[in-house]
Order: sequence, then C-alpha cells, then structure tokens
Amino acid sequence: FNESIAELVDNSVDARTDEQKEGKEKLVVQIIIDTTKHEIIVKDNGKGMDEEKAANAIVLAKSSKSKEDLGEYGFGLKTAALSIGKTFYVTTGQFGVNKGYNLKYDEEEWETNPDLSWDSFPFHEVKKPEQEHGTNIKIDNLKIKLNPTRVTSLKDDLGKRYRAYINKGLL
Repeated sequence: FNESIAELVDNSVDARTDEQKEGKEKLVVQIIIDTTKHEIIVKDNGKGMDEEKAANAIVLAKSSKSKEDLGEYGFGLKTAALSIGKTFYVTTGQFGVNKGYNLKYDEEEWETNPDLSWDSFPFHEVKKPEQEHGTNIKIDNLKIKLNPTRVTSLKDDLGKRYRAYINKGLL
C-alpha cells in the first residue's frame, strides 16, 4: 500500500513545473483517504499531462522519464493504482491549454469487454480553464481495508521518504 501511494507521489514530484523546481512555487500533493466512500485520491498541481503522456502513463513498461526522475524505475500509475483498487480515474491538464483529459480504467470491464484495447484507450477530452494544471487520480472499488493503523503507517512513511523536499519547502 505504502509503495503504491509513494509511486503516485513520485509521479507528482517528477511532474513539477519549472517554477516549482526553481522554488518559486510550491508543489502541492494531496492524499485524501475517504473511509466512508472507500476511495483514495492523490492530486497535485504539477505540470499535468498531454494526451500522449496520459496514454503512456497507464501502459506497462512505457515511460518518458529520465535518470533524474524519482519514478525512472517505478512500477507506474496503472500498477500502483490497481494494487490498491479495481477502478481508477485520471483527470489531467496542462497550464496554458484549455483542454484536459479524463480516463477511467475498470479492471472487470477490461477483462470482459473485447472492444477495449491499449492501442485505442478511451480518453475523454474535457474543457478546463487555461490557468489550471495538474493531475488527479481517484482509486475506488478498493482491494484493501482502510484502517487507522494503515493510514498512520502511510503518513509516517511518506514523511520520511519526502522529508528532503518538505524541509526545503518544495513539497
């Protein structure tokens, strides 16, 4: 669980804008664990993804990351999300562009619908304000039980992992 959430946070750190990398703006990563709705949301105000990067983010062994990126050897958005839940949704968009992208991956639907293919993953283009940027990942139909011990363990682990970024005011 902790590794999967950390993978998504790594993706957020890797997706910092130039202003965030230079310390002019702060990267904000929110992790919302909703025990009532049985869902987890990881969202950031990073640079977001264009259509091609969003498509590549959910394909196994396909990455545009460099050696400087935290997630260079990571297991990716799809694997991280599906280790936690059976369904995930991604909403993403970039600064200066008035469109973003939504996608939904439902494990059961993909296993039973022969029309779905990685070659033509169903994205939906959506309008958005040009000033907005970042990525929002919602995971539901959870495979794990959310309990206070698990949440506390995650908080402690993430605090240790990202301490350098937090101490420098970058995250």
